[in-house]
Amino acid sequence: MGLEWIKNYKIKCFFSSVCLLLFFVFYQYGIFKNIDQYVLEHSVKSINIELTSLMMAITFFGSFIAFLIISLMILCLDLKKGMLGVIYFLLSYFLCKVIQKLFMRTAPISSLLYQNDYCFIDLYTVLSIVIYQYLLSLLKTDYLFFKIMFIILVFGIMISRLYLQAQYFSDVIGGGLLAWWIMNIKNFVVSCINKTS
Repeated sequence: MGLEWIKNYKIKCFFSSVCLLLFFVFYQYGIFKNIDQYVLEHSVKSINIELTSLMMAITFFGSFIAFLIISLMILCLDLKKGMLGVIYFLLSYFLCKVIQKLFMRTAPISSLLYQNDYCFIDLYTVLSIVIYQYLLSLLKTDYLFFKIMFIILVFGIMISRLYLQAQYFSDVIGGGLLAWWIMNIKNFVVSCINKTS
């Protein structure tokens, strides 16, 4: 039974790696330019003050500061799991930053947020998926309420990034794919460590 877990994680790692590589190739060939422009134009048309305030509040939950606070809370509750969470979080952060430096795509000019960094791949999407999934795994519960709450929060962060024109559509999708890949790699490594100990 233990080997089935490892094979399953190998398949997930391979499949998510292929999807991520294909996404990068499609991005390089400009496959997403039309949909990026379409989503950006429609988000510009839907701007209003109340919704903008709400979206800025939601996008905060995907920020580095929010995850630093979450990491410190986990550290206070359980040092070992907290350290693993911080390492997982920081590795995800730095991997995303490396990819941003490789592609050097600037944020949309019409962005409602001040940004002085690159936007491809969306760091907020990556961190929100990675950290909230990690929090969910720490709860060790099958409470549907928490799963739904985290899914709504992650999708809210993704939508807020598009609404605030801080990211292009492909940045957010790429962030989701990168987070999926990171989670599969983490699960594979953890399963290998658990099987050897």
